Amino acid sequence: MAADERQNMKLRTVLALVAVVCSFSASAQVAPHPPFVIDTGPNHRTWQSTRLATDESGQSTLRPSTFVEVASGLNYQDESGIWRASGDLIELADDGGAVALQGPIKVRFNGNLNVPGAISLTTVSNRVFRSHPIGLYYFAADTGQSALIARVKDTVAELHPPNQLVWRDCLEGVKADYRVTYTKAGLEADLILLERLPSPETLGISPRFARLEWFTEWLDMPEPGRRERVLKAESDPVRRAAMVEPDLVEETLDLGDLWFPQGRGFSVDGSEARASDVPATIRIVGSAANGNELLTAKRLLEIDHRRVMVEAVDWLDVEPKLAALPTEKREVRNDQATRGRRLPAARVAKTKSSSIRMARAAYAPRGFLLDYVAVGGSGDFTFASGVTYLIGSGGFFGSTITLQPNCIIKIENGAYLLAYTSIVCNGAGSYSILTSKNDDLYGEPIPGSNGNPTYGASGALWIYFVPSDISVSYLQIRWAQGGINFDANLGDNRSHSAQSIKLQQCQTGIRANGCLVYLSGVTTCGVTTPTFVENGGFFSGVTTVDCAGDTDSDGLLDTWENDWFGNITSQNGTGDPDGDGVNNLQESSLRTDPTSANVDSDGDGLADWYDPNWNTANGAPTLSGQTLPICPQ
Repeated sequence: MAADERQNMKLRTVLALVAVVCSFSASAQVAPHPPFVIDTGPNHRTWQSTRLATDESGQSTLRPSTFVEVASGLNYQDESGIWRASGDLIELADDGGAVALQGPIKVRFNGNLNVPGAISLTTVSNRVFRSHPIGLYYFAADTGQSALIARVKDTVAELHPPNQLVWRDCLEGVKADYRVTYTKAGLEADLILLERLPSPETLGISPRFARLEWFTEWLDMPEPGRRERVLKAESDPVRRAAMVEPDLVEETLDLGDLWFPQGRGFSVDGSEARASDVPATIRIVGSAANGNELLTAKRLLEIDHRRVMVEAVDWLDVEPKLAALPTEKREVRNDQATRGRRLPAARVAKTKSSSIRMARAAYAPRGFLLDYVAVGGSGDFTFASGVTYLIGSGGFFGSTITLQPNCIIKIENGAYLLAYTSIVCNGAGSYSILTSKNDDLYGEPIPGSNGNPTYGASGALWIYFVPSDISVSYLQIRWAQGGINFDANLGDNRSHSAQSIKLQQCQTGIRANGCLVYLSGVTTCGVTTPTFVENGGFFSGVTTVDCAGDTDSDGLLDTWENDWFGNITSQNGTGDPDGDGVNNLQESSLRTDPTSANVDSDGDGLADWYDPNWNTANGAPTLSGQTLPICPQ
């Protein structure tokens, strides 16, 4: 037998074996293994599945696909120590109260709000913190006087599935509701004012210096870590010297496995009704409140030898937001203002426990809301090299966050990655990537991705009032509403830096709030607002536009897209318009036709992905030195 014939026979034999493999791959492709969890921790789940992948040579095979889902409070351990998926769920209890037990933070609720410790919270370290709201006050920042507007009264909660409780008409003399939302990350407690309040003047306090304050007592709270920042300051030196409290001060409270970030006040218009099977969410805010929001100043004070959390807003800021609310003829307290803050006399609840009832209708209030948020501390977290992560809808907030080179972090719409102590970037020439969940160009595709990213993360990286100056470097941030948010207290004189940063297809690139940010080697492409400052923040250095020939940052040169598709917007790097299993990025690299599924365009027996002149016949293939053609799709 001639050598050429033996070679051809060998080639036919190998091709037959390839056909068997291709047949197996095709059958496996019909029923790929669905994602399943292979590892679990308090804030992560590792998922693995199989997917059809085409390598750079054009070979299509089924291979494992792994990504790590990350969110604060994602899992909790049951009584036997087994990890369970956390749930945003409040359930009725046998004693007439309610419980939220499907998360790392456990909460028990008394049916009556007007009892000591009506809300009992247990952290992941089994510390118990009991709390209850006390009342609504005016405080005079100039004289230090305080006047009670309305105190909490007996009221029974109703459950709004799956994760909210509402105590309606909870104050004496003022129409207001109290609402608590529980999620796997923590809880939010809201006072919702439903009518206008009496003027501070009626209680002997000047509106010019009045603050509206909401008191919540914490019975078991130890001394927390405190980070103070001034939200508003009296600038007139003479007036300042005469005032008891010239500054409106906010404290971020840190208890290790429980912390209290910035709260807010805002109007609600009755449009927030939701279906009973859709969990309500909680949200952390920074200093960039929108036009509807006021930032509340939260402090933990000792009042009458009791530990009270006081949330305050200036009366002149909140008064316009109450103007549209109704005024009802109700009995209003006319207590005279007292010097210093005082708590109302203890009063025994008429009913210590009343059974919580199931709500009959959706809750959609119209009023003004003051909230506080308490979330579980997620500790330190490292995003490892070469691993794809997904930050879920609840977002992830960690103490110290480490970004190793070439980690790929994909973020759900509206989610964020927040560091509240420090951040470590170990790129050193290799970029860490933060992008949209729907961006398949980098890392492993996420189940449910549509392959067409839009502005996703509300803040891809959020530096939240960290206690020291930090530097972020070698980050490639794509498809975010905000790229990097630096939040700082202006009085702390923070000087952060951003070095070797690529910002691509973001609405806002870098925001400096209350701090200096040094810029070095920061490039943008398709970024609407490269830099943004507020509250005295400023930048040193500039950004430069550098798209490297790829205006839409989809991995394809504009010239190649225009040559094949006549525009740069109809396709992206992960698209496959000809359905041959080779995506546009690979077709571009292999110099093949992305519009034709013919794997041998010139009919010379060489697959296009291997043929250096794929549109010119080169002759018959030989086995030596060749990679076999791809399996038919």
